[in-house]
Amino acid sequence: MKIYYILFDNFEGDIDFELYHSKEKAYKRYTYLRNNAKQKEEFCDETDFNINNKMNCFSFFDPNYNEFSTYITIREEKLENLFYDNIIN
Repeated sequence: MKIYYILFDNFEGDIDFELYHSKEKAYKRYTYLRNNAKQKEEFCDETDFNINNKMNCFSFFDPNYNEFSTYITIREEKLENLFYDNIIN
C-alpha cells in the first residue's frame, strides 16, 4: 500500500507533514499550496532540478508564515518503508 505525504521543512530544521491515502487529494493540496506560494517572496519551483520528478519541491519566504524560508515537498512511499522494524534487522 502506498501513502502520499507533504513535507514542510525550513532552514532551522522545523519539520511538519500531512499524510494522505489518496494520490489525487495529496496532489490537489500540494497544487493549492504551490499556487499560494507563487505570490510569496523568493518563490522557487525546484521540480526542474529533480531528475524524473521523483521529488517535487518548491520553496518560498513569507515572514508572516515563518521566519525562515520554507520547502514543501510531496512524496510517495510504500507504507511498510516508514516503519523502522522493516528496515533494521
